[in-house]
Amino acid sequence: PQAPPVLDIVQSLVDKSLVRRWRPPSRHDLDEPHFGMYLSLHDYATDRLAAEGAARLDAAMDRHGRYYAGFGSDLQIDALSTHGGVARRHALALETDNLLAACRRAASRGDGETAAHALVAAWQVLQLRGPFAVAVGLADRLAGARPLSPSTRMRLRIVHADALRSLGRSGEAQQRLQAAIDDALVTGDRRAQATIRLRLGILASEGGDNDRARLLCRQACDLDAELDDLLLVARARRELGIIAYGGGHMDEAHEHYGA
Repeated sequence: PQAPPVLDIVQSLVDKSLVRRWRPPSRHDLDEPHFGMYLSLHDYATDRLAAEGAARLDAAMDRHGRYYAGFGSDLQIDALSTHGGVARRHALALETDNLLAACRRAASRGDGETAAHALVAAWQVLQLRGPFAVAVGLADRLAGARPLSPSTRMRLRIVHADALRSLGRSGEAQQRLQAAIDDALVTGDRRAQATIRLRLGILASEGGDNDRARLLCRQACDLDAELDDLLLVARARRELGIIAYGGGHMDEAHEHYGA
């Protein structure tokens, strides 16, 4: 016989009070129900899986980790800054606990790639509301994780730098970004090179070194224009506008803001 639809199974679990159902805070752009186990049932299910053998429990944790790590892909992160991104970011925020759990569990079992991608996704929420120290702690833990591809290591270092900057630890943030740009040069990822130079430019501007900030942001802008990446070009021109405005160059600032 054909298996019942997934939603029918979920509804039967709700009817038996094995799963709870709730709706996120009322929003016009996100009106889907969420489901989750009660804590006592979650613990019971975990114990049952463990009793059936470590392999069963590990497999379940691995599936959970890989699913939530998927939200940290370049495609998913870029989608947060395009049309509909506000709703996507709000939906992602509802999964913060799952993202952090996926990161911690993957780190514990030595799966650096999954842990790093889950943290990249979680940072998209944490950077707006904190706690920043959680991201720094997890990034510290993963800094020496193996194996990590150069691309993943680079993205982890960028998140690490952003989190450190949010805590006012600009010197350490700059160190992470310098290491990340080395990774970007090795991989030949010119888009990442532009993104990192822009971040370094922002740090230089915040540190009062406007000449270096302007140079780095112009380099980022030139790379972005070469790549035809309008979103990154806009971010670079915005930062150039901020630098020009701060230096009293109003005409230049107006030009960048207009662009």
